[in-house]
Amino acid sequence: MSDKIITIYGEVPELIEKKSAEVINRYLNAPKDDFNFVKYNLYESDLSPIIEETLTLPFFSDKKAVLVQNAYV
Repeated sequence: MSDKIITIYGEVPELIEKKSAEVINRYLNAPKDDFNFVKYNLYESDLSPIIEETLTLPFFSDKKAVLVQNAYV
């Protein structure tokens, strides 16, 4: 299991989205689907389901990516 956390920060949402997609595509080495890629927005979701999602193993895939948007401190 890989324990990588990558933070992408910036003021231009389009560039953040582009870089996020690049990193996820490079990491997964496969098409994104509901089993290996999950996307959350902290404006709409609490932190607890995100933590639960990161603790579950990937299903039908070797790797799993969890993207958390708008994670401002």
